[in-house]
Amino acid sequence: MILYPALDLLDGRAVRLTRGDYSKVRVYSEDPGSVLAGFRDAGAACAHLVDLNGARDPLTRQKDTLAPLLKTTGLKVQVGGGVRTRADVEQLLEWGADRVVLGSAAVADPALVEELLAAPGPARLTLAVDVHIAADGSAYAAIKGWKEITDQKLEPLIARYRGKGLARVLCTDISRDGAAAGPNAGLYRALSTAFPGLEVQASGGVRHLDDLATLKAAGAHSAIVGTALYEKTLDLAEALKAC
Repeated sequence: MILYPALDLLDGRAVRLTRGDYSKVRVYSEDPGSVLAGFRDAGAACAHLVDLNGARDPLTRQKDTLAPLLKTTGLKVQVGGGVRTRADVEQLLEWGADRVVLGSAAVADPALVEELLAAPGPARLTLAVDVHIAADGSAYAAIKGWKEITDQKLEPLIARYRGKGLARVLCTDISRDGAAAGPNAGLYRALSTAFPGLEVQASGGVRHLDDLATLKAAGAHSAIVGTALYEKTLDLAEALKAC
């Protein structure tokens, strides 16, 4: 299993939000470059980066912070946050992103997703689907910073794009993100079973090594870890070895 240490950028600082709430911001570093360097020094080969300014308003994407980071980090970085157009994707790739994460577009603009799967192609894209788990266990896509729960179920949504070549899905159970509640292993087991060969990235709830072992056993291809690293309940070097 591949481990992606996560860096969320807000106003040029490394932060974490609780369940996507901008009013619940924890600042961990004023120097995001040193955070990425720490990931690299611990042995990471890749990282997951979210531009929270861009997620809130694409016109405020943090170019002055992002572009230098991506060019100098030495890591393969997948980047998301307010990616809504082909121009957004091309810009991030030009700045040095290894891969671009498409979020709400999965529901809001399927034509764009299919166009991007054709070119630049599946290798440069990660489809991110944030989900709300209903009382009956069904997973419904959430959009607009988790403010809107749609009627779009997760598996039919993925099936549509899988047929167009989709290779990778980042799935977050929004009730687990930043909450230190443990990951939703059943969600990732179901996805891995339903879509053999799909790279399923698990996000939300990882607290310690046992959680990573649980995700690995559930069939997750990758795990994204943020809060546990910053709160030091998980050591990155140890976690990388365990994966």
